[in-house]
Amino acid sequence: MTYDLSDTLAEHYEGMSPALSELLHTLTPGVAGKFIRTQGQTQGISVTDMLDGGIRFIDFRIMFTPGPDKVFGHEDWYCLHGCESRLKAIQYLQQVKTWLEAHPKEVVVLWASRHGNPETTGTDQYPGTTPAQRQKFFGQVQDVFGGLLFNSSQRLNETSISSLQASNQRVIWFAADYAESTKSSPLAVDARSIDNQLLSSGRGSSALGSWELEAID
Repeated sequence: MTYDLSDTLAEHYEGMSPALSELLHTLTPGVAGKFIRTQGQTQGISVTDMLDGGIRFIDFRIMFTPGPDKVFGHEDWYCLHGCESRLKAIQYLQQVKTWLEAHPKEVVVLWASRHGNPETTGTDQYPGTTPAQRQKFFGQVQDVFGGLLFNSSQRLNETSISSLQASNQRVIWFAADYAESTKSSPLAVDARSIDNQLLSSGRGSSALGSWELEAID
């Protein structure tokens, strides 16, 4: 949700020590926050406008962090891309739910992770968090979408769009850290099934290399 970033760097920023990211979380609203925000902004329209425009796959980056402009106090799940979002992550999902209610034949796919890496788990995926905190967020996701969530006890790659429409299971939730974050819930899909070419994950480079060899052959 980079169209709605604050001027506050999210804690546990990728590749940065916890102490440094905590310090920058405190300092960025007043020092360089706007610059960092503009560097991280990759979207210029709201999630509702994205859906209106035909986007059906949303890369939903989240982290458990104090809210924007807060040095101490209550932590919650916010979207992030360098800086954290102005609103809590669940509020953007509520906007998706509202859109789905107005478009009863549409199917939306969301992929929740911290940095687009489907492989990492636990605190490698979400530093400084507990399984209970991660599972509580997924509980909020279930509260928002309810029966709209796809039940993965049926195989997704064997399920047609018309079947999803007929069952009204029109939200597919891919979860990084699937086992701990969702307790292996059938209402989520393990994000490791996504073929994401993220070089820093350790698998993207080899996958890309194989593709290149096949293409040459």
